[in-house]
Amino acid sequence: MKIMDECGRFFKEPKVKKILWGILGIFLIYLAIGSWLHKLHFMEEKIQTSWNTIIQNTQQRAQLLPEFAQLVKENAPQTQVSQLLMHAYQETQNSHSLQELQVSQKDTVVALLAMQKCEANYPALAQNRRYIMTKKELILREQQLDFAAKVLDEQVGYFNRFISAFPQNLLNPLFLHRKPQAPFVPFLANLNAQ
Repeated sequence: MKIMDECGRFFKEPKVKKILWGILGIFLIYLAIGSWLHKLHFMEEKIQTSWNTIIQNTQQRAQLLPEFAQLVKENAPQTQVSQLLMHAYQETQNSHSLQELQVSQKDTVVALLAMQKCEANYPALAQNRRYIMTKKELILREQQLDFAAKVLDEQVGYFNRFISAFPQNLLNPLFLHRKPQAPFVPFLANLNAQ
């Protein structure tokens, strides 16, 4: 009983109370920073996963370009569209960075829009069964790419708001130096019209 009374008096002393509150405060700050770092890491992983999905979808779309080039060459040999399609395919295959990916996607859309114009002038191409089936697959790929871009943009927006809100806007420059990320700007050909 005597030991309990001495412990009680010990914890009631002002210096001990200050030390205990200080330890508790440091522990709570440690938990808050750890939680913040975990959430930040989780958001970055989700963004990377979304980027991988976009890269995969653009490569799958690019796999259709040689088929389109062959069909255009067979049904509209007077045009240069098959060369545009093959150039876009090669650019996509050689894309290793975000900037190269954006440029290759712009080339792909230019080639696909040229193919659409070619389709209007060459009825044999527009009525070709392989062409119609490949175009349906392309439309599906475009929809998947559009959805993946929207998901990525939502995650990037959430990440940017997170690092710019209080208290993260104070902690980020001190510990991690994360910068806001740019949203994905897809150059999607609007092939859903037909």
